[in-house]
Amino acid sequence: MNQPQHLNKRPLAVVGLSMAVILAVAAGAAGWRLYAVKYAAVLTTRHKELASLATALGHSIENQLETGTLAATQQQILLVTTQFNLGRCQVSLPDGRVIAAADVSRITAQKLPESWPARTMPPAPTVTDHTSITRRVPLRIDGRGEAVLDIEASVTYQSSLLWEPLMTGAAIWIVTVVLMILLLRTVGQEISRLSVVHEALYAFAGGERSYPALRVSDEFGPEAKAFNELINENEQLHCNKIAKHTGDLLHSHRQAKGELNSACDAMWQGLIVVDQQMHTKYVNGAATVLLGTSRQVIVGKDIAQFITFENVQNAIRSAIDGTSLQRRTFEVERKDQNQSGMLRISVRPVRRNDPAAAIIVIEDITQLRVAEEAQHAFVAQATHELRTPLTNIRLYLENLLDDNENDAATRTKSLNVINDEAQRLERIVGDMLSVAEIEAGSFQINRDDVPLQGMFEQFEAEYQQQAREEGVTLHFNLPPKMPVINGDRDKMSTAIHNLIGNALKYTPNGGRVDVNVEVDDQLLTVAVKDTGIGIDESDLERIFEKFYRANDDRMVNITGSGLGLALAREVIRLHGGDIEVHSQHNTGSTFTLTLPVQAEAA
Repeated sequence: MNQPQHLNKRPLAVVGLSMAVILAVAAGAAGWRLYAVKYAAVLTTRHKELASLATALGHSIENQLETGTLAATQQQILLVTTQFNLGRCQVSLPDGRVIAAADVSRITAQKLPESWPARTMPPAPTVTDHTSITRRVPLRIDGRGEAVLDIEASVTYQSSLLWEPLMTGAAIWIVTVVLMILLLRTVGQEISRLSVVHEALYAFAGGERSYPALRVSDEFGPEAKAFNELINENEQLHCNKIAKHTGDLLHSHRQAKGELNSACDAMWQGLIVVDQQMHTKYVNGAATVLLGTSRQVIVGKDIAQFITFENVQNAIRSAIDGTSLQRRTFEVERKDQNQSGMLRISVRPVRRNDPAAAIIVIEDITQLRVAEEAQHAFVAQATHELRTPLTNIRLYLENLLDDNENDAATRTKSLNVINDEAQRLERIVGDMLSVAEIEAGSFQINRDDVPLQGMFEQFEAEYQQQAREEGVTLHFNLPPKMPVINGDRDKMSTAIHNLIGNALKYTPNGGRVDVNVEVDDQLLTVAVKDTGIGIDESDLERIFEKFYRANDDRMVNITGSGLGLALAREVIRLHGGDIEVHSQHNTGSTFTLTLPVQAEAA
């Protein structure tokens, strides 16, 4: 196409200059918008990263502080501060004391208190400026109180974030100005050249998105080169968009992985994953506690250094090499200087079709075994205690059926024995039911007026006959007048019955039992003193445990359920009192019961 012979260049210059100005403003706005978008992306990414970090770190610190591991908390804060380039990371109590911080000079409490006054610290809103983000996360430490985790992270970005879009806009503006000048000089020639660009633009409008197909040859002049640069820029932006989307997916994956780690750390079972060389790849918090080590020590090391049981090691090797595809469980007893007890260790391959790794689950079953032993002891003791009175009842019933009906003495003796054994059986069953109620948390006392005078006179009448039969001197030292107190008469009577009955039971023929009662305005004191076999010092701490009996050969033929003292102390403590014991082996014992005298008695 030929250029017109009489071309008015002034209007073209005005139009070209106007277009240059408009394009310059548009390029500057686009550059600034591009900068804003990139900065917002950096800030959003940093926000998400800090939110995920604060949540995971908060859960981890809560678990550590519940167990009192302040050193582990400090070490984790230092590691996180370095890894995530934090400006500030610290844990504070409600009173302002800092118990852990990346900057150790900020720490004002070197030791974690057992507890502190509860004072809820509301989470501060996330504060953001152009250089940093500040976030506060409230912590709840069970059994201790509230705390707060403060995190401050800097927002850094490269200088190219600002200059690249500005320079791009400037480059576009410069190219546009050059194009306008060339356009004014060679309008005709440029129109023919621009037709190629026009065709490419028309193809783009028609849906063509292949960047190689849209590019034009540089032989068509600077316009074609500028158009290709735009295509390249657009292609770069598209690639950046894809990269950003991929980065977001990776970030989501890392965040999900962090949540999974937090969930594993919340488990009470230990969890360990080992590779085909038996090197530890992952370990949760419970496993480090059960093995008495830390993540920094165990990760990457041979698991045989920490699980020393040969049968468990063989099971791990079998799971790794594929010779065993089923879960195998072992119960082992650990005995070392720092830890003891029973562990249940389960081993299986991570994937059935890919036995190149194994997962190990560790549980502490020490308390379970103790409970099972206590249950077995209960069944054995209950069977023994119930069998004795039932046997006596059966024998004396047979005696009644076989003896002459006219033998009144035999009949009376048999009936008395049956009555005594039935009452004994009733007391044993009652004690067992009461202990079961105590363990279930349903044991209650029914308060009413309790006349002490009549109750102790009844004790004296009941036990004098038993004392004479056993050849023991029983003396009640009672005050002339005793008040009426408020309490559960049956349960108080059961507790005192156990103390007096035990004193007579463990005092040999020729011994003495003194029941001394003192009452003042505040306390009722009952001291049961005997000259019996006494209690060894090693047994004193355990005589109030259920089913426990001292290790003394002289007690083999003395019957007892092992529940009396445990029940007596629990009853008296529910009334606000207590029972103490002082004893000397082979000399005698003194059990002292104290009970508050309450003013609301009638």
